[in-house]
Amino acid sequence: NLRVLGPCRMAERVFKESVTEWPNPRCCRTHALDFRSHGRGPPLDASEAEELAQLHAASQGDSWLVLVGGEHGGIMRDSADGSRPGPYLAGHCSLHWMGIAYARLVKFFGRSRTIVVAQLAETLDWLRAASANEQEAARMTGRSSLLPMLRQKLADTEAVCADLLAAGGADYDGPEVNCATVLRVLRGESSEKGARVVPQQGVRSVVLVMVSHGHAHRATPSARHHEWYMHFPHPVQAEDDHLYDVVSHTGFDTVDPHPNWDWGAPKRRWKLYSQMLFQAHHEVLQRTPRRRLVLFHQFCLSGGAAEFMRQSVYHTYFGTHLWPVLAITTAGRFEPALGNFVDLWTQELDTALSSGGNRTLGEVYAAAQERYWDANPGLRSLNAEIAEERAKRPHGEDSGDEESSMTVGTVGSEAGFDGIEKQSM
Repeated sequence: NLRVLGPCRMAERVFKESVTEWPNPRCCRTHALDFRSHGRGPPLDASEAEELAQLHAASQGDSWLVLVGGEHGGIMRDSADGSRPGPYLAGHCSLHWMGIAYARLVKFFGRSRTIVVAQLAETLDWLRAASANEQEAARMTGRSSLLPMLRQKLADTEAVCADLLAAGGADYDGPEVNCATVLRVLRGESSEKGARVVPQQGVRSVVLVMVSHGHAHRATPSARHHEWYMHFPHPVQAEDDHLYDVVSHTGFDTVDPHPNWDWGAPKRRWKLYSQMLFQAHHEVLQRTPRRRLVLFHQFCLSGGAAEFMRQSVYHTYFGTHLWPVLAITTAGRFEPALGNFVDLWTQELDTALSSGGNRTLGEVYAAAQERYWDANPGLRSLNAEIAEERAKRPHGEDSGDEESSMTVGTVGSEAGFDGIEKQSM
């Protein structure tokens, strides 16, 4: 029960102080009204109070789980050096974790309220073909000696995704594993095929788990502002290219490590930028301002995906510090990530919900974080040493640009407020 599990315990006094610290949000009518309902600005009149009450009522209902497994788009193309023709799906970065997360968490949401976006059938089909014999292994991977590994990978993938396969597989597979699909699922925009999406109303909470590779680039070569993104194995269609209107995506062109590697379309279409995700979250919370969003990001540089919860400009204009959001990241804004925090966090969430939901989300995160650092004591010490050395630098040296960061895998969380409980998420 995520409603019971949800908020960390925080005094209402702290909540009220946070409300009065910032001006009224200017992003939309919903958030302006919601902000005023907490005692900031002119009191709501009767019609405004009724309008807000209807929006709050739309935020009640069931809890949903959305699992998103990405990959680098290059795995579906001929290799950059021409040594391998076509896709290579023997080392998928997210499918293993999709199977584990599904097996652990689906029992709390039900299959009908769980949505999986992942290359499950596509990967299994490729593995079966590549592991048929030495000739196929050589043709599809460039090396016949990989046949034993391919057969083991096939068996491992079928085993770890057994529960998901038994339930019919992923809801979106193959070419549908792209960022436009994810945005439609989160916004509740049904497709012509009628595949499952999160309803626009009648949903009280959504747990979104995203696993992939990630990176960032400057908005322009001279800008300090960066655009963060996660990778998808397939591109959005040309008609969905407008989704990138909110992103300064051209900065990637100057840092593309393989500018001559032709993917058949602009490479931005394989990327889900954090600003695109933020826009989707904002639209959802305009319709249902008290829907709780638990956002888990497992990919390198994922700290950039939580900037909207961190930066004062978002607090001022959108009021994000009061959104019912818990954003968990597995690396700093310019750090590589280790690959296993999703394992620890889903274990702790499973345990918490199985025991009756009497632990908070903050306690679940803290328990996973403690286990994570206990398993990586050397990394923790190294990160601490690097941070200490950086703090000793004279003011003005190194301009503070985190792009030069040598730390690795710093997990973190950013919590907004649960407007119902008047407590931190």
